[in-house]
Amino acid sequence: MSDKFELELLYRTITDALLVACNKNELSADIGRSSEMGKPEEWDSLSFVAVYLAVTEAFRLDAEDDDAIHFMSVEKIIRFLNDVL
Repeated sequence: MSDKFELELLYRTITDALLVACNKNELSADIGRSSEMGKPEEWDSLSFVAVYLAVTEAFRLDAEDDDAIHFMSVEKIIRFLNDVL
């Protein structure tokens, strides 16, 4: 199954959101398909909101608050995006 969106855009969006949320110039680990809350360490319960908002904005999603549960790992975000796009 191929993804219905650009993975690099997703990775960059998450990276940028985490950098801004944590006020850092670089993350402790690169964002990739296996990234999730805690990996990198900057992706915590507070920066989670920044990831959720950035991804929904970047992909122009009309997401509900209940959809936030899908934003705890890149893999879950990918599945969610594939379902809604």
